[in-house]
Amino acid sequence: MAASYLAQTKFAEAEAVLREALAAREHHFPDDYLTFHTRTVLGGVLGARKQFAEAEPLLISGYEGMKQREAKSPATPGAGLPEALGRIVKFYADWGRADAAAGWQKQLADLAPAKPAEAPPK
Repeated sequence: MAASYLAQTKFAEAEAVLREALAAREHHFPDDYLTFHTRTVLGGVLGARKQFAEAEPLLISGYEGMKQREAKSPATPGAGLPEALGRIVKFYADWGRADAAAGWQKQLADLAPAKPAEAPPK
């Protein structure tokens, strides 16, 4: 349901759904990868709504929790980490903190798989 609201940029509606989902996840699955993922999504929504002070700890703690549990990702290990980092980069850029955005952008670039070297032309 939150994804539908996000696709429509209905951030207030998405926030309400995500807060409820996060509360349930934190109660039932406090150490689960998806709980931390939900934190980053909610943080991104709060950032989009210019609620920067509330968004920042959710984005950072969510990403750190995902990173610590990346082997336990429900999909491929580490799935979702680039998106979480992208949310952080966008958040700091939107907040006008280019220095912080650049630091997180570097982490995002470091996360990308290295491209194999091209063979020299014959």
